[in-house]
Amino acid sequence: EYFFVGQWFPKIGVYIDGRWNCHQFHANSEFFADFGVYNVRITVPEENIVGATGIEVEVKENGDGTATHFYHAEDVHDFAWTTSPEFVEFKDKTQDVEIRLLLQPDHVGQARRHLAAAKTAIEHFQNWYGDYPFPNLTVVDPRRKAKGSGGMEYPTLITAGTSYGLPKGIRAVEMVIVHEFGHNYWYHLLASNEFEESWMDEGINTYTEIQIMNDAYGPVGDAVDFMGIKINDRHVHRASYIFSPDLDPMVRKAWEYYSGGSYGVNSYSKPGIVLTTLQNYLGKETMQKIMRTYVERWRFKHPKTQDFIDVVNEVAEQDLSWFFDQAFFSNAILDYSVDRIFTWKIKKPRGFDFTLQVEKKDTISTNAERASNTSLNSEGPDTAKTGIPDTSKSQKETKMYYSGVNIRRLGEFKFPVEIEVVFANGDTVREKWDGQGLWKKLRYKKPARLVSATVDPDSKILLDVNFTNNSKTIKKQRLGINKLSARFLFWMQFLLEQPEVLNLLTMLNRVF
Repeated sequence: EYFFVGQWFPKIGVYIDGRWNCHQFHANSEFFADFGVYNVRITVPEENIVGATGIEVEVKENGDGTATHFYHAEDVHDFAWTTSPEFVEFKDKTQDVEIRLLLQPDHVGQARRHLAAAKTAIEHFQNWYGDYPFPNLTVVDPRRKAKGSGGMEYPTLITAGTSYGLPKGIRAVEMVIVHEFGHNYWYHLLASNEFEESWMDEGINTYTEIQIMNDAYGPVGDAVDFMGIKINDRHVHRASYIFSPDLDPMVRKAWEYYSGGSYGVNSYSKPGIVLTTLQNYLGKETMQKIMRTYVERWRFKHPKTQDFIDVVNEVAEQDLSWFFDQAFFSNAILDYSVDRIFTWKIKKPRGFDFTLQVEKKDTISTNAERASNTSLNSEGPDTAKTGIPDTSKSQKETKMYYSGVNIRRLGEFKFPVEIEVVFANGDTVREKWDGQGLWKKLRYKKPARLVSATVDPDSKILLDVNFTNNSKTIKKQRLGINKLSARFLFWMQFLLEQPEVLNLLTMLNRVF
């Protein structure tokens, strides 16, 4: 009752750099083909609805219970199609793009949600990265037990994927549609070689997915905002990266990665985090200009990694080889930590002021000698007569503290960092360190105790594999753990009061 047909015909290899680029099949690799014009006729039962790459030119009834659908597509390098008698069709439009949604009957309640996500994707890509070059987009909802066809991308035709009753706060539908539509830019419009440089489509697409999800559904909880749980898309990908951050360099041929898991991390999550970190370093406006320039320069061409780097360096007006050498071509780990902080009161100095003063020619005396000739009372010397400055009062009023912060670089990846130092009187100091050395020591004399120190206080460096060592406080902080514990106990109490849970526990108790 449901067919999705992709990778169904022999593809001509790409003639590039004076040779034919035609790789054999590899389980981890995806696609690489050249642009062309497709005229395709698809014959199916009359009651079937068809969706395909390109534009439907005509439908011809054959008089034998079948119909032939004629599709035409220009300047595409792949063609896929789907058919089912069960599809429920919805249509919408945004900007200059017609949207067609082919939904499963049990998901019709999510039609508006699918269309809204498609409109969000189209609008953001056109506004940020340049015109979508096709007049239409078809979004397909796979049938149950055919989820393997979900989350796939073809020119003007993408598949999503949802479940019955999926809560609105779990934005899996939105994330998949934004991601798969993005492939109409990163892979279809800019036809990089997925066999040899898989990060250039999946990774760049993950980066733009992160940005669009946060702009449309953020700033907090853009991926999950459900029952008090808030998770951002960038944190999902960062979590994926930090579990295996150093198995391989990011840029490799698809079949050369250590494992399928390493292929996934280095093709999707790591480049998404790398480019988000780069955006935080250069600024959002500069990064958007970089991406738009990249699209304009390489539309309907086959860019390589170095082409992307060249655009970044040109638009940013600086040589960022130091960044790309580490992030793209090595497996170096980035990890900066606050290793130690301390603060103590500076004790009041004791003794006399032995400043020499010349009173007469060839006669030298000290304040101490003159003080010894002065009658003492219970309050000490008469400072007005001796000339000794009375500092006791000011010292009582102003306590001084000596404080220190030690920062360490624990990984091989070198990156500029900021350090925020907070004092008890509310003063906040921001320090900058180029991050080149193995450590950095900061020392302060201030009229207030040190309270805390944080490296990367704005969490801009998503490549940092360990956020838990990024800060220290003089006093132990229990607010966070108390909040999480209270939330955990609340949900435990809630679940234990549900009849279904009680019945399950009773049954398990009888069994065991």
